[in-house]
Amino acid sequence: MATNRYSHIADAIRRQITTGILSAGDRLPAETELAAHLRVPPATPLTEYVCLGS
Repeated sequence: MATNRYSHIADAIRRQITTGILSAGDRLPAETELAAHLRVPPATPLTEYVCLGS
């Protein structure tokens, strides 16, 4: 189940990049904002952001 949440977050970020909502150098949405938008626990985007930064 958790893997699906992380995939969902990665897909959402990927869509924002491919549609031009996010560009190189843009900041990603705050964890709480993304969590509310995707209806996931706030720790989920934080974990995904840590993984993306690795």
